[in-house]
Amino acid sequence: MIERELIIIIFFRLLNFSVLIGLAAYIVKTYGLPIMQEQWKAVQVYFKGLRSSHRSLTKEKRVIQNAIVSDREWQRSLREKVQLWQERVRSQRETMIAEREHRKQLLQVRMKEQGQQIELYRMYKQVAPEAINDARSQLEKKFAHDDAQRLFIESVITALHKK
Repeated sequence: MIERELIIIIFFRLLNFSVLIGLAAYIVKTYGLPIMQEQWKAVQVYFKGLRSSHRSLTKEKRVIQNAIVSDREWQRSLREKVQLWQERVRSQRETMIAEREHRKQLLQVRMKEQGQQIELYRMYKQVAPEAINDARSQLEKKFAHDDAQRLFIESVITALHKK
């Protein structure tokens, strides 16, 4: 009897256990499964969004890297152009300084020449009246006689005929 009771007890325990398992399966299937399916779909959508975001971020990364490379090339080109411009400005400045010095020297030479010409003119103004007076007195002495005047006029006329 005890064995029979034991078998019956075991049987009912198994039956209760299977009813509990069935009830749990029903509750999970009825209430839990749709919730878990929705959550699973939400997780799949989230991971799909993550993959899409990862792809778009990877594309943006490539675009930004390409932009950085092109910006660096542009910056290098601009730096070279600025250096070239600085060299040209420096050479032009040196040329202008040399030209200024040359003009300064020319101006000094001209000023010296003009000073000399002014000095010559002043000397001429002083010496000219004296020279003219000396020449006049010598000519008057030389041509004071009629023979000398006549000889001079004849030499002028013969010179004119020869020409």
